[in-house]
Amino acid sequence: MQQLNMSQLYWDVYGYYEHDWKSVSLRGKAGAKMRNQQLEQGTKDTYEEYQVYAEPSANVTVKAWKFNVAARISTIFRKYKDRSDTRLVLMPHVSASCRLSPTWEASLSYNYDWQPADIKTISVLPVYVSQTQKLQGTGDTEQTMMHLGSASLSYRSAATGWFTGISFSYLTNMQEIIYQSAVQQNVYVRTATDYRKNRHVATLYGNLGKSFVWSSLSVTLNGSYSVGDYFLLMKNVPEKQKNRNGNVHVEMSLRPATWLSVEGKSGCSFSLVDGVADYWSFEHQLKLFFTPGNWLMGWTNDFYHSNDRSVSTAFFSDVQLSYHTNSIEVVLECTNLFGTKSFERRYMTRNLKIHTLNTLRQREILARVIFNI
Repeated sequence: MQQLNMSQLYWDVYGYYEHDWKSVSLRGKAGAKMRNQQLEQGTKDTYEEYQVYAEPSANVTVKAWKFNVAARISTIFRKYKDRSDTRLVLMPHVSASCRLSPTWEASLSYNYDWQPADIKTISVLPVYVSQTQKLQGTGDTEQTMMHLGSASLSYRSAATGWFTGISFSYLTNMQEIIYQSAVQQNVYVRTATDYRKNRHVATLYGNLGKSFVWSSLSVTLNGSYSVGDYFLLMKNVPEKQKNRNGNVHVEMSLRPATWLSVEGKSGCSFSLVDGVADYWSFEHQLKLFFTPGNWLMGWTNDFYHSNDRSVSTAFFSDVQLSYHTNSIEVVLECTNLFGTKSFERRYMTRNLKIHTLNTLRQREILARVIFNI
């Protein structure tokens, strides 16, 4: 058993400005914020962070083109134990979109993000992040750095109801911490090392669908495939690993009556190891909404299963009943209606097979009253 005390003080004070002139929109935000975090487990760890920042942005429309240029400029001071640093950070964001025709549109974007890590990532105190996992940080100030670029092309016809789209994104996480992992007394312990490596993920996404006049029916086929690499510590040496993941699912929605709407989704996801999809997981969802007058009744059902016979199937069902007026709303909710006790999942890579078992709460009933003053 671990007794851990954690406290945090956070504030953010800022001002905001905006101005529109013809086809140009200017926005601005400037402020200062502070974060003070403490962990206490026998000894005390303290992390302090102070930022002064400005966020200018501009939106420009030129005929069929729309451009957005924004940036966040921050001066950040951080202190952990006897270590401290001050940094000037520039985080740009640029995007452009073009209406190629009444039905076709294309867009491009790039974003850079830099965020300081919190005390749970950097503290040298071993901290339980769950009942079976323990994390020990680096003992120094850390940050996450990300480059993200994307491109998309979409089509939508109001006359025929058909719509489709395709997009591509490339993500680079810079200088990620490489952890050393071990099982100690049935606890999975991850300890930060001095190794830092980049991680890359490329994702291709596409969809195809059609809308119908009858009952406002809409049917969409979605799919994505991602290829990535990361580093895993093998015999105290970082070795590059590769991920290949995909998913396909169908979504449907319709409103056969003014007081009834239905939403459904069914699909699967898979992981490729050595070019073979060894593991498949399936998810099915059905939602029903009844809205007679001021009443709302919602019923959500989720069913999960896989081709791995050692992992049990799971079914979840939640019910909500509410009544609302202009000034008050009364809500009665029941989650996990049938009392599902656990939820299991598997994830596979070339060198890892991760099995998660989550123990769930039994049936739970909650009543809420919301006032509009």
